[in-house]
Amino acid sequence: MKHQRILFARIGWMHRYEGPNQSGDYEKPIGGGKHNKKYLGYEVYNFKAYQGNCYGYVSCTNEKIKLSRIEQGAKDKMYLENILVIFVGTNPKTRGEFIVGWYENARVYATAQPYVDPDRQDGFNHMFQAVDENCTILPEENRTHRLPNNTDGHGYGNYNVRYFLEKNGQKRRKSTPEYQWMKKAIEYIEAGKYSSRKGKPKNRGPNFTDPTDWKNHFFSPERECPSQRGSKKPSTSSNKHGIVTNRLKDWLTKQGKRVEEIKNTQTIDLAVVCGVELLEIYEVKSTDSSQSIYAGIGQLLFHSRNDSLAKRFLVLPAGQDSNEVFKFLKRYQIGVLYFYKKNNIYTFTVEQNVK
Repeated sequence: MKHQRILFARIGWMHRYEGPNQSGDYEKPIGGGKHNKKYLGYEVYNFKAYQGNCYGYVSCTNEKIKLSRIEQGAKDKMYLENILVIFVGTNPKTRGEFIVGWYENARVYATAQPYVDPDRQDGFNHMFQAVDENCTILPEENRTHRLPNNTDGHGYGNYNVRYFLEKNGQKRRKSTPEYQWMKKAIEYIEAGKYSSRKGKPKNRGPNFTDPTDWKNHFFSPERECPSQRGSKKPSTSSNKHGIVTNRLKDWLTKQGKRVEEIKNTQTIDLAVVCGVELLEIYEVKSTDSSQSIYAGIGQLLFHSRNDSLAKRFLVLPAGQDSNEVFKFLKRYQIGVLYFYKKNNIYTFTVEQNVK
């Protein structure tokens, strides 16, 4: 075990931690502290690179990290270098604690630092900083290393931050349960099964357009209720993407699609498959701006590049009727599925461009 300066940080569970998507929508972290129940947690940006670095956050008491429990005698230091920061999240389906990613050779600050990325909302602070290539985020299906719960008093516990050193700064005894589960987590990372940044196995990562991977996927409902930091009301623009995607899944089942045929991944909003074959692929955009439409077209073409017979659909709010757009979509055999809301019910209509 080469790493000896380690910190565990429990954050909210998310598909991705890179800020808003191309439509400007935020995915709300699940878990990670009381704050996340009402507001948008700062960890939403933990793996968004800015000028070659990632800046991470964990919700903790007074936004302070006890450096003396990472390195003996570091009580009065402002930060420490070359720390392994292991991010842990509670899987909302199984309720278990799993490693979701990590920073290697990170700088850890004693107190929260102001945000540096101008794309971040005002107030989104950070405690950790690491070079982008030293930051690994695991796709949800690769988050398999589980940490013990606290039923026996020796699991991860209620605190979001766990330290490798004892409260007095001394090393934990190797015979203690805490030392053992921490050691296993560190050895899991040091085994080197995952490359940096995207968390893909070095031998072969999950290829979401490879038909052989579809049998390992299912439909996971998207978050519908994110809210802005400091706001008492949920942001209607930030939750629309999740709502539309979930209602689209319901609509497809009413059209005769079987539930087991409807799936999604981190990068594909919704797909209809038969066995290992991709039949239909949907990209949801909560706005009909030119940027959203162009991004959606690119995403559909990219993610179906290995499935030339798959039908592609761009899902847009009703109102977009540009003939030029339709000509372009028709050229690439992309259909348009409009959605609109009436009496709190989402309805979908098809502008068919796909034969």
